[in-house]
Amino acid sequence: MNKGLRIHVERRDYGNEIAIFMADLDDRKPDKMAQAQPIVFEEVERISGMSPCIVQPPEFAHRMIDALWDAGFRPSKQIEEASQVVAIKYHLEDMRKLVFKGKQ
Repeated sequence: MNKGLRIHVERRDYGNEIAIFMADLDDRKPDKMAQAQPIVFEEVERISGMSPCIVQPPEFAHRMIDALWDAGFRPSKQIEEASQVVAIKYHLEDMRKLVFKGKQ
């Protein structure tokens, strides 16, 4: 993975759309950059199988996640887990009150 990879995410149309910009910058070519082109959906027969639209090293995913996070996106699963942690916290506080009631 080239260290010059840049990913930027913007919210547009009052949050109804996102725009993702990707470029790979090369220090040896300061006046040039490799810019990702739009992904185009093409209708195909279902029996044809699927081909990946992006193939990159794992570092690409980390940079994409960071860019989405910076734009305010959070994973749904993490939010669910966070609410479960809060519920467990209150449950433990209730248990402590019951166990230590009158022992202080």
